[in-house]
This record gives sequence, structure tokens and C-alpha cells, in this order.
Amino acid sequence: MEFKKTNKLTNGKNIVEQTLPSNIILNDRKNLNVTGVLELYSSGETEIKLKTGLGNLKITGANLKPERLDLEAGVLDVSGDVDSILYYGVGTSKSFLKRIFK
Repeated sequence: MEFKKTNKLTNGKNIVEQTLPSNIILNDRKNLNVTGVLELYSSGETEIKLKTGLGNLKITGANLKPERLDLEAGVLDVSGDVDSILYYGVGTSKSFLKRIFK
């Protein structure tokens, strides 16, 4: 694991942020391994939402089942029929509107 210090101060103390490597490995659209997982927002048979070091991630499909979740190690393993993997909420329309109304 890598650690990086920020210059942000909270109550006069430096904050240490943890940076986990982020990878997505999909085998035969049936088994998915995601690293860099920070938080699991929701989990259902057709959709899983989570937060990674690179942004929010949405996994859609059928019969999705989290097989292993280890937030300390930042790992999520999912089985099922994966239809899509999508990062969302990162660099969305807000920056687009800023560019239009400069």
C-alpha cells in the first residue's frame, strides 16, 4: 500500500490519505475482481455501486453476488453475469457547463 501526505489541515493536524492501487479484472463476463475499493454503496442482483480510488463505479448484470469484500485490503470479488462496468460522477456535466459559459 502507498500512503501520501496532504497539505490539508484538520484541527491543526495533517491528514494522511491512503491510496490503493485500482484494477478491474473481468473473466468470461462471469467473475469480476476490483481492487482499490473504498466503500460499497449498494449491492443487489442486478446492480452493485461502490467507491474506488478512481471514482464511483457501477456494475450491472444478472445474478450478481459479492463473493468477497475486504475494505481494509480494498478488494471486491463478484460472480454473476456482468453486462456493464461504468465509472460515474467523475468529470460530469458540471465541468462541461463551466467550459460552455467561460
